[in-house]
Amino acid sequence: MDISITTKEVEYVPEWNENRKEKDPIKIRLRFLNNSQRSDLIRWKADSSGQINLDPDRRGLILTGVTKIENLWIVEDGIRKEIKSGMALLQTYGLEALMIELATEIIGMNPRQEAEKNS
Repeated sequence: MDISITTKEVEYVPEWNENRKEKDPIKIRLRFLNNSQRSDLIRWKADSSGQINLDPDRRGLILTGVTKIENLWIVEDGIRKEIKSGMALLQTYGLEALMIELATEIIGMNPRQEAEKNS
């Protein structure tokens, strides 16, 4: 049996901060995770009552899944800086909601769905 998959990256335009309404929105290239990465970065954890909850490694998801960032600029101490990578995003203040959105998107990405959609 042949199972169609794709290992390519996809472009994602975040909803964060009404970005999708912008003339020149932030665009982020996201990489599909392989099975090993998914197992390491998307964990499940039981709480004290025995309920199982998702406990993702958001830092790891950003470092692994974000390959390129376009059009994201911050002004820090009066200096305009461009954020181009997952590492730079992690080292920046005030973008936590964007990082949560990206981690959530990476968790939900399915290379089989993408392959079926493009075939």
